[in-house]
Amino acid sequence: FPSHDRAGGSAELSSLITHSLTPIVKSYCSDFGYGDLIPETAWLIMKYEPRDYFDLHIDELPDVDRQVSVVAYLNDGYIGGMVNFPELNVTHRLSQGDVLIFPSSSGYKHSVSKVISGERYCLANWYGVGSRQPL
Repeated sequence: FPSHDRAGGSAELSSLITHSLTPIVKSYCSDFGYGDLIPETAWLIMKYEPRDYFDLHIDELPDVDRQVSVVAYLNDGYIGGMVNFPELNVTHRLSQGDVLIFPSSSGYKHSVSKVISGERYCLANWYGVGSRQPL
């Protein structure tokens, strides 16, 4: 599994990331009828090294309101590490600067294939309804 750290260690960095990605997430939420959602937590910085992968899973949790998943890709220069949605017969090879947004629900089971070479970096967060201010 990939190693990870929270961007929340630096309030300034977390704020910059949220400010940069908020317009994209708001547009998605508006287009697909999600309304005002808030980030669950500080952005998670994920690092996949060779042989790292993530098994098939859903992002929805029983005790957490996750409605939308967001992954922003920070680099190129790696082989493997594709995002797979096997039930939808979809595989994405994303590039630096791409943002993948999808429902967190059970219809969107996904995995990340093994990184063959290089290092793959991305940011991840989940959006739902909660007590903090909406986007």
